[in-house]
Amino acid sequence: MRRFFACLGIFLLSALFLAGGVSPLMAAGDSMDSAVFKDGDAIQMKFTCRDKDGLVTATTEKSITDDPSIKKSSIFFPKKGDAPVISEAGKKNRDVVAAGHGGYESEIIYQLARMVVGKRPGEIRKVTLKDEFVGDAPEQERLVTLALVRVRTKEVRMTRKDYLDRKRVDPKVGVHYADDSYYSGAVSAVTDSEVVISFAPKYGSEVETPFGKGIIVDAGDKWETRIQAKVGQLVRTGSMVGIIIEVGDKNFVVDYGRPLAGQSIDCDVDVQAAGEAPKQAPKP
Repeated sequence: MRRFFACLGIFLLSALFLAGGVSPLMAAGDSMDSAVFKDGDAIQMKFTCRDKDGLVTATTEKSITDDPSIKKSSIFFPKKGDAPVISEAGKKNRDVVAAGHGGYESEIIYQLARMVVGKRPGEIRKVTLKDEFVGDAPEQERLVTLALVRVRTKEVRMTRKDYLDRKRVDPKVGVHYADDSYYSGAVSAVTDSEVVISFAPKYGSEVETPFGKGIIVDAGDKWETRIQAKVGQLVRTGSMVGIIIEVGDKNFVVDYGRPLAGQSIDCDVDVQAAGEAPKQAPKP
């Protein structure tokens, strides 16, 4: 009789396990959700996200960043190092969840951190992240108006003393002076009282700017970089990604109010438990 009740007990316990109830290996006092992420749990994540054209927009994998055969989006920004992102599971605000990160990548981290609550480590592998409009930002903070033409004077004149104060060496014709984004400057003339620095394009008549292709034009005493901005084009400024919503005769307008710039992106993801969630707020 004892054998009958013992077998019956094993049968019922096994049936409960198969129905999703209690694991026969579960220790006393354990609960079924002990292996899933809970709100506030420290997590570490790796991800690679692509746009609708299959171009990589963001990744934590250095091997992908360094591989020239993997095509990247114009808004892609390489991450230094190969360490996973440390964050906190849950639905807290973006500043807490994405501590140490900003802009585009912080939105990816923020959305993934919300998704993993109630999931087991490694359970989420592929997800689609959708753009969420941040409606509480004032228009003057979301919309930025920029000039279509950037000007670089061809010559800069300074006294010999100013040159010596800056370079700590005597000026000589032909010596490199300084570079900016698209132009290189060199000493072109030296007198007893004056030094002339001349600037010329570094890369020819076409350059890639953060806002689209730029055409360099000789405009007499200056160079002009004329940006070929287009409505709907994604742009990146530091950690922030925006979308061009208006192009006029002299200016264009970028909307930075959508964290994913109005796009949905597909991400390969690996989220695991971490030792401790970050405590510092992100740098502005």
